Amino acid sequence: MELLRRLKTPFALALAAGALLLTAASPASAGKNMKVLHSFCSLTGCIDGKAPTGSLFMDEAHNIYGTAETGGAHGGGTVYELANNSDTGVYRFRTLYNFCNVVNCTDGSNPVRNKLIMDEAGQIYGTTQNGGTAGNGTVFMLVPNAGHTRYTQRVIHSFCEQFSGCEDGAQPVGGLTYKGAATGAAYDGVSPLFGVTTLGGRRHVGVVFSLTPNSDQSHWTHRVLYFFCAIGKDCTDGQTPNENVFVDSHGNVIGTTAAGGHNGAGVVYRLVPTARGHWAESVLHDFCNDENCADGKTPVAGVIGDAAGNVYGSTAEGGTVADACPDGCGLVYKVTPAGNTTVMHAFCAQDSCADGIAPSGLMIDSIGNIFGTTNGGGKGGHGTIYELNASFVVLYDIKCKNAKGCIKGVTSTGSMAEHPDGRLFGSLLEGGRNPDVNQGVVFQFSPTGS
Repeated sequence: MELLRRLKTPFALALAAGALLLTAASPASAGKNMKVLHSFCSLTGCIDGKAPTGSLFMDEAHNIYGTAETGGAHGGGTVYELANNSDTGVYRFRTLYNFCNVVNCTDGSNPVRNKLIMDEAGQIYGTTQNGGTAGNGTVFMLVPNAGHTRYTQRVIHSFCEQFSGCEDGAQPVGGLTYKGAATGAAYDGVSPLFGVTTLGGRRHVGVVFSLTPNSDQSHWTHRVLYFFCAIGKDCTDGQTPNENVFVDSHGNVIGTTAAGGHNGAGVVYRLVPTARGHWAESVLHDFCNDENCADGKTPVAGVIGDAAGNVYGSTAEGGTVADACPDGCGLVYKVTPAGNTTVMHAFCAQDSCADGIAPSGLMIDSIGNIFGTTNGGGKGGHGTIYELNASFVVLYDIKCKNAKGCIKGVTSTGSMAEHPDGRLFGSLLEGGRNPDVNQGVVFQFSPTGS
Protein backbone atom coordinates (compact mmCIF):
# COMPACT_ATOMS: atom_id res chain seq x y z
CA MET A 1 0.00 0.00 0.00
CA GLU A 2 3.07 2.26 -0.20
CA LEU A 3 1.90 3.89 -3.44
CA LEU A 4 -1.57 4.69 -2.08
CA ARG A 5 -0.08 6.17 1.07
CA ARG A 6 2.20 8.53 -0.85
CA LEU A 7 -0.15 9.88 -3.50
CA LYS A 8 -2.30 12.87 -2.63
CA THR A 9 -5.11 13.51 -5.14
CA PRO A 10 -8.31 11.45 -5.59
CA PHE A 11 -7.52 10.95 -9.27
CA ALA A 12 -3.99 9.78 -8.48
CA LEU A 13 -5.34 7.47 -5.78
CA ALA A 14 -7.70 5.88 -8.27
CA LEU A 15 -4.88 5.33 -10.74
CA ALA A 16 -2.67 3.93 -8.00
CA ALA A 17 -5.33 1.49 -6.85
CA GLY A 18 -5.65 0.17 -10.39
CA ALA A 19 -1.90 -0.11 -10.74
CA LEU A 20 -1.64 -2.09 -7.54
CA LEU A 21 -4.07 -4.66 -8.93
CA LEU A 22 -1.71 -5.21 -11.86
CA THR A 23 1.72 -5.15 -10.27
CA ALA A 24 3.60 -4.16 -7.15
CA ALA A 25 7.13 -2.84 -7.50
CA SER A 26 9.67 -3.77 -4.88
CA PRO A 27 13.04 -2.28 -4.01
CA ALA A 28 14.69 -5.37 -5.50
CA SER A 29 13.21 -4.56 -8.94
CA ALA A 30 13.58 -0.80 -8.67
CA GLY A 31 16.53 -0.50 -11.07
CA LYS A 32 14.22 -0.16 -14.05
CA ASN A 33 12.55 2.83 -12.38
CA MET A 34 15.67 5.02 -12.55
CA LYS A 35 15.81 7.30 -15.61
CA VAL A 36 18.43 9.87 -16.60
CA LEU A 37 16.76 13.10 -17.75
CA HIS A 38 20.00 14.88 -18.65
CA SER A 39 23.69 14.01 -18.73
CA PHE A 40 25.83 17.10 -18.29
CA CYS A 41 28.67 18.10 -20.56
CA SER A 42 26.73 16.53 -23.42
CA LEU A 43 27.39 19.62 -25.56
CA THR A 44 30.77 20.68 -26.95
CA GLY A 45 32.74 22.63 -24.37
CA CYS A 46 30.26 21.63 -21.64
CA ILE A 47 28.16 24.70 -22.44
CA ASP A 48 25.19 22.94 -20.80
CA GLY A 49 27.17 22.95 -17.52
CA LYS A 50 28.92 20.32 -15.45
CA ALA A 51 29.05 19.22 -11.82
CA PRO A 52 25.39 19.66 -10.76
CA THR A 53 25.78 20.09 -7.01
CA GLY A 54 22.99 20.96 -4.64
CA SER A 55 19.26 20.32 -4.49
CA LEU A 56 16.49 20.54 -7.05
CA PHE A 57 13.43 22.77 -6.92
CA MET A 58 10.06 21.97 -8.57
CA ASP A 59 7.46 24.64 -9.36
CA GLU A 60 3.67 24.27 -9.51
CA ALA A 61 3.82 23.26 -13.18
CA HIS A 62 6.33 20.53 -12.21
CA ASN A 63 9.22 22.18 -14.03
CA ILE A 64 12.53 21.40 -12.35
CA TYR A 65 15.30 23.93 -11.62
CA GLY A 66 18.88 23.48 -10.51
CA THR A 67 22.44 24.73 -10.86
CA ALA A 68 25.67 23.36 -12.28
CA GLU A 69 28.75 24.43 -10.38
CA THR A 70 31.02 24.87 -13.40
CA GLY A 71 30.83 24.71 -17.17
CA GLY A 72 28.43 26.76 -19.23
CA ALA A 73 29.23 29.23 -21.98
CA HIS A 74 31.78 31.09 -19.80
CA GLY A 75 32.92 28.34 -17.41
CA GLY A 76 31.31 29.88 -14.31
CA GLY A 77 28.40 27.47 -13.98
CA THR A 78 24.76 27.66 -14.96
CA VAL A 79 21.16 27.83 -13.82
CA TYR A 80 19.14 25.25 -15.75
CA GLU A 81 15.55 24.15 -16.15
CA LEU A 82 14.02 20.82 -17.11
CA ALA A 83 10.70 21.99 -18.56
CA ASN A 84 7.82 19.59 -18.10
CA ASN A 85 5.50 18.78 -21.00
CA SER A 86 2.27 17.99 -19.17
CA ASP A 87 0.85 16.14 -22.19
CA THR A 88 3.77 13.81 -22.88
CA GLY A 89 5.56 13.76 -19.51
CA VAL A 90 8.82 14.54 -21.32
CA TYR A 91 11.32 16.94 -19.69
CA ARG A 92 13.25 19.31 -21.95
CA PHE A 93 16.58 20.72 -20.75
CA ARG A 94 17.48 24.37 -21.24
CA THR A 95 20.02 26.76 -19.74
CA LEU A 96 18.48 29.83 -18.12
CA TYR A 97 21.71 31.65 -17.28
CA ASN A 98 25.46 31.28 -17.80
CA PHE A 99 27.57 32.79 -15.01
CA CYS A 100 30.72 34.84 -15.52
CA ASN A 101 28.88 36.55 -18.34
CA VAL A 102 30.55 39.92 -17.72
CA VAL A 103 34.10 41.18 -17.20
CA ASN A 104 35.71 39.92 -13.96
CA CYS A 105 32.63 37.78 -13.29
CA THR A 106 30.92 40.56 -11.37
CA ASP A 107 27.65 38.71 -12.09
CA GLY A 108 28.97 35.83 -9.97
CA SER A 109 30.45 32.40 -10.65
CA ASN A 110 30.20 28.88 -9.28
CA PRO A 111 26.77 28.35 -7.67
CA VAL A 112 27.81 25.77 -5.07
CA ARG A 113 25.30 23.33 -3.52
CA ASN A 114 22.38 25.62 -4.33
CA LYS A 115 18.69 25.10 -3.77
CA LEU A 116 16.93 27.74 -5.82
CA ILE A 117 13.72 29.43 -4.72
CA MET A 118 11.01 31.14 -6.75
CA ASP A 119 8.64 33.99 -5.94
CA GLU A 120 5.03 34.48 -6.93
CA ALA A 121 6.09 36.31 -10.10
CA GLY A 122 8.34 33.46 -11.24
CA GLN A 123 11.61 35.20 -10.33
CA ILE A 124 14.39 32.82 -9.27
CA TYR A 125 16.89 33.46 -6.44
CA GLY A 126 20.19 31.80 -5.50
CA THR A 127 23.83 32.34 -4.58
CA THR A 128 27.26 31.98 -6.14
CA GLN A 129 30.35 31.16 -4.10
CA ASN A 130 32.70 33.26 -6.22
CA GLY A 131 32.55 36.29 -8.46
CA GLY A 132 30.83 39.56 -7.66
CA THR A 133 32.51 42.91 -7.25
CA ALA A 134 35.06 41.56 -4.73
CA GLY A 135 35.29 37.96 -5.93
CA ASN A 136 33.75 36.39 -2.84
CA GLY A 137 30.30 35.54 -4.08
CA THR A 138 26.87 36.98 -4.74
CA VAL A 139 23.17 36.66 -4.13
CA PHE A 140 21.37 36.87 -7.47
CA MET A 141 17.90 36.91 -8.95
CA LEU A 142 16.73 35.91 -12.43
CA VAL A 143 13.84 38.00 -13.77
CA PRO A 144 11.77 36.39 -16.57
CA ASN A 145 10.17 38.16 -19.49
CA ALA A 146 6.39 37.92 -19.97
CA GLY A 147 6.61 34.55 -21.70
CA HIS A 148 9.27 33.15 -19.37
CA THR A 149 11.41 32.44 -22.42
CA ARG A 150 14.34 34.66 -21.37
CA TYR A 151 15.77 35.69 -18.01
CA THR A 152 17.68 38.80 -16.97
CA GLN A 153 20.16 38.38 -14.12
CA ARG A 154 20.53 40.90 -11.27
CA VAL A 155 23.05 40.79 -8.43
CA ILE A 156 21.27 41.86 -5.25
CA HIS A 157 24.34 41.53 -2.99
CA SER A 158 28.07 41.07 -3.54
CA PHE A 159 30.07 39.82 -0.57
CA CYS A 160 33.28 41.60 0.35
CA GLU A 161 36.86 40.47 0.34
CA GLN A 162 37.96 37.66 2.62
CA PHE A 163 40.14 38.55 5.61
CA SER A 164 39.92 42.30 5.05
CA GLY A 165 37.18 43.43 7.39
CA CYS A 166 34.71 41.24 5.53
CA GLU A 167 32.04 41.30 8.20
CA ASP A 168 29.17 40.72 5.79
CA GLY A 169 30.56 37.24 5.04
CA ALA A 170 32.36 35.61 2.14
CA GLN A 171 31.68 32.67 -0.15
CA PRO A 172 28.02 31.80 0.39
CA VAL A 173 26.96 28.19 -0.15
CA GLY A 174 23.57 26.69 -0.76
CA GLY A 175 20.55 28.73 -1.60
CA LEU A 176 18.20 30.99 0.29
CA THR A 177 15.06 30.41 2.30
CA TYR A 178 12.22 32.35 3.94
CA LYS A 179 9.51 31.96 6.52
CA GLY A 180 6.86 29.65 5.09
CA ALA A 181 9.14 27.90 2.61
CA ALA A 182 8.59 24.55 4.36
CA THR A 183 4.85 24.74 3.60
CA GLY A 184 5.53 24.89 -0.14
CA ALA A 185 4.32 28.49 -0.47
CA ALA A 186 6.17 30.61 -3.02
CA TYR A 187 8.33 33.45 -1.77
CA ASP A 188 6.17 36.59 -1.41
CA GLY A 189 8.88 38.94 -2.71
CA VAL A 190 8.80 41.21 0.36
CA SER A 191 9.87 39.07 3.33
CA PRO A 192 13.51 38.62 4.38
CA LEU A 193 15.58 35.96 2.70
CA PHE A 194 18.08 33.97 4.79
CA GLY A 195 21.36 32.29 3.90
CA VAL A 196 24.88 31.48 5.09
CA THR A 197 28.49 32.06 4.12
CA THR A 198 31.28 29.64 4.96
CA LEU A 199 33.88 32.37 5.44
CA GLY A 200 33.96 36.00 6.48
CA GLY A 201 32.52 37.53 9.61
CA ARG A 202 34.46 38.74 12.62
CA ARG A 203 36.34 35.44 13.05
CA HIS A 204 36.37 34.55 9.34
CA VAL A 205 34.47 31.28 9.84
CA GLY A 206 31.10 32.24 8.41
CA VAL A 207 27.86 34.07 9.13
CA VAL A 208 24.10 33.76 8.87
CA PHE A 209 22.66 36.71 6.94
CA SER A 210 19.34 38.14 5.81
CA LEU A 211 18.40 40.25 2.79
CA THR A 212 15.23 42.37 2.84
CA PRO A 213 13.92 44.17 -0.26
CA ASN A 214 12.30 47.58 -0.49
CA SER A 215 8.85 47.87 -2.06
CA ASP A 216 9.96 47.50 -5.69
CA GLN A 217 13.02 45.27 -5.03
CA SER A 218 15.33 47.96 -6.40
CA HIS A 219 17.34 47.81 -3.18
CA TRP A 220 18.03 44.99 -0.74
CA THR A 221 19.24 45.55 2.81
CA HIS A 222 21.87 43.05 3.96
CA ARG A 223 22.19 42.22 7.64
CA VAL A 224 24.37 39.75 9.52
CA LEU A 225 22.24 37.87 12.04
CA TYR A 226 25.11 35.96 13.62
CA PHE A 227 28.91 35.80 13.44
CA PHE A 228 30.14 32.28 14.21
CA CYS A 229 32.94 31.52 16.63
CA ALA A 230 31.68 34.33 18.87
CA ILE A 231 32.12 32.17 21.98
CA GLY A 232 35.61 31.13 23.07
CA LYS A 233 38.70 30.25 21.10
CA ASP A 234 37.30 26.76 20.48
CA CYS A 235 34.19 28.10 18.73
CA THR A 236 31.78 26.27 21.01
CA ASP A 237 28.89 28.01 19.24
CA GLY A 238 29.98 26.39 15.96
CA GLN A 239 31.96 27.38 12.90
CA THR A 240 31.65 26.97 9.13
CA PRO A 241 27.86 26.82 8.72
CA ASN A 242 26.29 24.35 6.30
CA GLU A 243 23.85 25.31 3.57
CA ASN A 244 20.06 24.96 3.87
CA VAL A 245 18.87 26.67 7.02
CA PHE A 246 15.25 26.21 8.13
CA VAL A 247 12.94 29.03 9.27
CA ASP A 248 10.27 27.77 11.67
CA SER A 249 6.74 29.14 12.13
CA HIS A 250 8.00 31.58 14.80
CA GLY A 251 10.64 33.05 12.48
CA ASN A 252 13.57 31.34 14.21
CA VAL A 253 16.46 30.23 11.99
CA ILE A 254 17.83 26.72 12.55
CA GLY A 255 20.89 25.21 10.90
CA THR A 256 24.08 23.22 11.37
CA THR A 257 27.80 23.87 11.33
CA ALA A 258 30.35 21.46 9.93
CA ALA A 259 32.76 22.08 12.80
CA GLY A 260 33.01 23.75 16.18
CA GLY A 261 31.01 22.98 19.28
CA HIS A 262 32.40 21.59 22.54
CA ASN A 263 33.65 18.48 20.73
CA GLY A 264 34.70 20.07 17.44
CA ALA A 265 32.25 17.81 15.58
CA GLY A 266 29.65 20.42 14.61
CA VAL A 267 26.39 21.64 16.12
CA VAL A 268 22.71 22.22 15.46
CA TYR A 269 22.03 25.86 16.31
CA ARG A 270 18.97 28.09 16.60
CA LEU A 271 18.84 31.87 16.12
CA VAL A 272 15.98 33.73 17.80
CA PRO A 273 15.16 37.41 17.14
CA THR A 274 15.06 39.47 20.36
CA ALA A 275 13.15 42.59 21.38
CA ARG A 276 16.38 44.58 21.19
CA GLY A 277 16.79 43.75 17.52
CA HIS A 278 19.73 41.35 17.65
CA TRP A 279 19.53 37.57 17.22
CA ALA A 280 20.43 35.25 20.07
CA GLU A 281 22.11 31.92 19.30
CA SER A 282 21.68 28.71 21.26
CA VAL A 283 23.13 25.27 20.54
CA LEU A 284 20.38 22.65 20.30
CA HIS A 285 22.80 19.76 19.91
CA ASP A 286 26.56 19.28 20.20
CA PHE A 287 27.57 16.32 18.03
CA CYS A 288 29.84 13.53 19.21
CA ASN A 289 28.50 13.73 22.75
CA ASP A 290 27.98 9.98 22.97
CA GLU A 291 30.68 7.32 23.21
CA ASN A 292 32.24 6.55 19.81
CA CYS A 293 30.17 9.40 18.32
CA ALA A 294 26.97 7.35 18.32
CA ASP A 295 25.03 10.65 18.01
CA GLY A 296 26.88 11.59 14.82
CA LYS A 297 29.84 13.66 13.70
CA THR A 298 30.27 16.32 10.99
CA PRO A 299 26.72 17.24 9.95
CA VAL A 300 26.23 17.85 6.24
CA ALA A 301 23.75 19.61 3.94
CA GLY A 302 21.91 21.60 6.61
CA VAL A 303 18.46 20.68 7.91
CA ILE A 304 14.85 20.29 6.86
CA GLY A 305 11.87 20.92 9.14
CA ASP A 306 8.26 19.90 9.66
CA ALA A 307 5.17 21.84 10.73
CA ALA A 308 5.78 21.02 14.40
CA GLY A 309 9.19 22.69 14.34
CA ASN A 310 11.21 19.46 14.45
CA VAL A 311 14.32 19.46 12.27
CA TYR A 312 16.01 16.57 10.52
CA GLY A 313 19.49 16.23 9.12
CA SER A 314 22.34 13.87 8.38
CA THR A 315 25.95 13.48 9.43
CA ALA A 316 28.78 12.21 7.26
CA GLU A 317 30.41 10.31 10.12
CA GLY A 318 29.55 8.87 13.51
CA GLY A 319 26.99 6.22 14.23
CA THR A 320 27.85 2.64 13.30
CA VAL A 321 31.58 1.90 12.97
CA ALA A 322 32.62 -0.53 10.24
CA ASP A 323 35.73 -1.47 8.28
CA ALA A 324 34.51 0.74 5.44
CA CYS A 325 34.10 3.74 7.77
CA PRO A 326 36.22 3.58 10.96
CA ASP A 327 34.93 7.02 12.05
CA GLY A 328 31.33 5.88 11.68
CA CYS A 329 29.14 5.51 8.60
CA GLY A 330 26.89 8.48 9.22
CA LEU A 331 23.28 8.79 10.35
CA VAL A 332 19.97 10.62 10.09
CA TYR A 333 18.87 12.50 13.22
CA LYS A 334 15.88 14.43 14.53
CA VAL A 335 15.99 17.40 16.91
CA THR A 336 12.85 18.68 18.63
CA PRO A 337 12.27 22.38 19.43
CA ALA A 338 13.27 21.55 23.01
CA GLY A 339 16.63 20.24 21.81
CA ASN A 340 15.95 16.54 22.32
CA THR A 341 17.93 14.56 19.75
CA THR A 342 17.06 11.13 18.37
CA VAL A 343 19.03 8.99 15.94
CA MET A 344 16.50 7.85 13.34
CA HIS A 345 18.86 5.59 11.41
CA ALA A 346 22.57 4.81 11.74
CA PHE A 347 23.98 3.59 8.42
CA CYS A 348 25.74 0.28 7.91
CA ALA A 349 23.08 -1.30 10.12
CA GLN A 350 22.60 -4.02 7.49
CA ASP A 351 25.04 -6.71 6.42
CA SER A 352 27.88 -5.40 4.24
CA CYS A 353 26.41 -1.87 4.63
CA ALA A 354 23.61 -2.71 2.20
CA ASP A 355 21.65 0.26 3.58
CA GLY A 356 24.42 2.65 2.54
CA ILE A 357 27.05 4.86 4.15
CA ALA A 358 27.74 8.63 4.15
CA PRO A 359 24.24 10.12 3.69
CA SER A 360 23.67 13.41 1.89
CA GLY A 361 20.73 15.85 1.98
CA LEU A 362 17.17 14.99 2.99
CA MET A 363 13.67 15.73 1.70
CA ILE A 364 10.42 15.41 3.68
CA ASP A 365 7.00 15.05 2.06
CA SER A 366 3.65 16.41 3.23
CA ILE A 367 2.92 13.38 5.40
CA GLY A 368 6.30 13.16 7.08
CA ASN A 369 8.15 10.56 5.02
CA ILE A 370 11.86 11.30 4.63
CA PHE A 371 13.79 10.50 1.45
CA GLY A 372 17.54 10.66 0.99
CA THR A 373 20.62 9.34 -0.73
CA THR A 374 23.93 7.90 0.40
CA ASN A 375 27.31 8.19 -1.28
CA GLY A 376 28.63 4.74 -0.47
CA GLY A 377 27.55 1.33 0.60
CA GLY A 378 24.62 -0.49 -0.86
CA LYS A 379 25.03 -3.81 -2.62
CA GLY A 380 26.95 -2.16 -5.43
CA GLY A 381 29.12 -0.04 -3.15
CA HIS A 382 28.16 3.26 -4.80
CA GLY A 383 25.25 4.37 -2.63
CA THR A 384 21.50 4.07 -2.24
CA ILE A 385 18.22 5.95 -2.39
CA TYR A 386 16.17 5.30 0.72
CA GLU A 387 12.92 6.12 2.50
CA LEU A 388 12.67 6.59 6.26
CA ASN A 389 9.46 6.77 8.29
CA ALA A 390 8.51 4.21 10.92
CA SER A 391 11.01 1.91 9.23
CA PHE A 392 13.97 2.17 6.86
CA VAL A 393 13.68 0.94 3.25
CA VAL A 394 16.28 0.95 0.48
CA LEU A 395 14.41 2.04 -2.65
CA TYR A 396 17.30 1.87 -5.12
CA ASP A 397 20.81 0.48 -5.14
CA ILE A 398 23.33 2.32 -7.30
CA LYS A 399 25.32 -0.29 -9.17
CA CYS A 400 28.29 0.51 -11.39
CA LYS A 401 31.81 -0.75 -11.98
CA ASN A 402 33.34 2.56 -10.87
CA ALA A 403 32.45 6.26 -10.82
CA LYS A 404 33.09 6.56 -14.57
CA GLY A 405 30.97 3.48 -15.22
CA CYS A 406 27.88 4.90 -13.50
CA ILE A 407 25.71 5.67 -16.50
CA LYS A 408 22.84 6.71 -14.23
CA GLY A 409 25.08 8.81 -12.00
CA VAL A 410 26.81 8.65 -8.64
CA THR A 411 27.68 10.98 -5.72
CA SER A 412 24.89 13.12 -4.30
CA THR A 413 25.51 16.51 -2.69
CA GLY A 414 21.95 17.69 -2.09
CA SER A 415 18.34 16.69 -1.61
CA MET A 416 15.71 15.45 -4.03
CA ALA A 417 12.40 17.01 -5.09
CA GLU A 418 9.11 15.10 -5.14
CA HIS A 419 6.39 15.16 -7.78
CA PRO A 420 2.79 14.90 -6.46
CA ASP A 421 2.57 11.43 -8.03
CA GLY A 422 5.45 10.19 -5.89
CA ARG A 423 8.31 10.38 -8.40
CA LEU A 424 11.61 11.67 -7.04
CA PHE A 425 14.00 13.93 -8.93
CA GLY A 426 17.62 14.56 -8.01
CA SER A 427 21.07 15.38 -9.34
CA LEU A 428 24.29 13.40 -9.04
CA LEU A 429 27.70 15.01 -9.25
CA GLU A 430 29.47 12.32 -11.27
CA GLY A 431 28.65 9.69 -13.85
CA GLY A 432 26.45 10.00 -16.88
CA ARG A 433 26.01 8.55 -20.33
CA ASN A 434 29.48 9.60 -21.50
CA PRO A 435 32.10 7.89 -19.29
CA ASP A 436 34.89 10.01 -20.81
CA VAL A 437 33.22 13.17 -19.51
CA ASN A 438 31.71 11.92 -16.22
CA GLN A 439 30.18 15.26 -15.23
CA GLY A 440 26.90 14.33 -13.56
CA VAL A 441 23.22 13.82 -14.28
CA VAL A 442 19.68 14.82 -13.36
CA PHE A 443 17.59 11.72 -12.70
CA GLN A 444 13.99 10.68 -12.19
CA PHE A 445 13.20 7.76 -9.90
CA SER A 446 9.81 6.12 -9.33
CA PRO A 447 9.67 4.19 -6.04
CA THR A 448 6.44 2.53 -7.21
CA GLY A 449 7.58 1.33 -10.59
CA SER A 450 5.32 3.66 -12.56
